[in-house]
Amino acid sequence: MSGRSGVSGTFEGGEVSYQAPGNCTVTTDGMDQQFWVSRATEIRGAGGICGDAEGQTAQKCTEAELEKAAKADDLRAKVTIKNGVTLRVTEER
Repeated sequence: MSGRSGVSGTFEGGEVSYQAPGNCTVTTDGMDQQFWVSRATEIRGAGGICGDAEGQTAQKCTEAELEKAAKADDLRAKVTIKNGVTLRVTEER
């Protein structure tokens, strides 16, 4: 193999929706991007995924907390994907 290929990009202000265990989509500008969450994915919450909405910094969250929040309505996040690997999901208020 000469290298990995896949989607790369930062999807800001997107609505995150649950699809299946470890799998979500982020919708920005009417376009859906599927992403997989792994143990290596950094997940940060600001009151919706986990943590305190009044806090000054986003808190580290678990995959289970992300999935629970994504099943509810109106979860907005910045999702960073590189070569098809989800690096980071950061809740946006």
